[in-house]
Amino acid sequence: MPRKFIPVSLAAIALLSNCGGGGGTTGTDSNPPPSLQNAVISGYEIIDTSIAAVVGETNEAAGTITIDDLSGTFDYAEGNGLLSGGGSITFLATEADVVAYFRAEPDSGSTRQGIVGVLTPSDELPPSIANPTYTGMASLIVVEDEFLWQLTGSSTVEADFSDGLALVTIDGLSGVVIDASADSTDVSNVGSLTFSDVSIVNGSLSGGMAGLDSSQISSSLSGSEIVDLKGAFYGEQATAVGALFLVEDEANLSIQGGLIGSR
Repeated sequence: MPRKFIPVSLAAIALLSNCGGGGGTTGTDSNPPPSLQNAVISGYEIIDTSIAAVVGETNEAAGTITIDDLSGTFDYAEGNGLLSGGGSITFLATEADVVAYFRAEPDSGSTRQGIVGVLTPSDELPPSIANPTYTGMASLIVVEDEFLWQLTGSSTVEADFSDGLALVTIDGLSGVVIDASADSTDVSNVGSLTFSDVSIVNGSLSGGMAGLDSSQISSSLSGSEIVDLKGAFYGEQATAVGALFLVEDEANLSIQGGLIGSR
């Protein structure tokens, strides 16, 4: 059955709005951690239905920030700023202090949000721990027919640098489901989302095969879905990981979200 009324662009707007809360590496406050206040930063952003790489720079002393073609003034104590072309930009810090979420709302154009951080230096890859496991939190949106599921869950990234592969598991999903009448219902124990055979190349994550296991989301992935996952390792010796993902299955459902974890 085709999706009916909830566009993926609405999911993009809501993606990082449910990252607040307690536990793991979910957003803890709005100000960037010290490691991101005077640094060259890199990461990824979701624009509408695609993931793009971004680079930028923060300068706490000057009170400025740039992320790709976005620039403006930034209050590092408050974690928000004004874009030079009009609009706002906000950071959402996490317990992984070398990578954070950002959300930009320019006066013209689409809402842009994603992850940025201080990349692991190339001479520290692979890290001294050959098969690290990263734990944290994930936020995601599932668009299914007349329903939009806005969920958070625990994330685990098992990285095997020797084989160049990673397994991503997001489970314990809970949140709200919104129907066509805009009525919302709290949900818990929704299920799990996995990405297997994710490629690790030069400190970046990409690709993989998606799997959705849920007793509450009635649609399932068809096997012909398009998967776009992009991420990277951050900090000295790859102490943290961050990634964004999109899963588009035209016949059934769309999924998009992000995760940040640390070891």
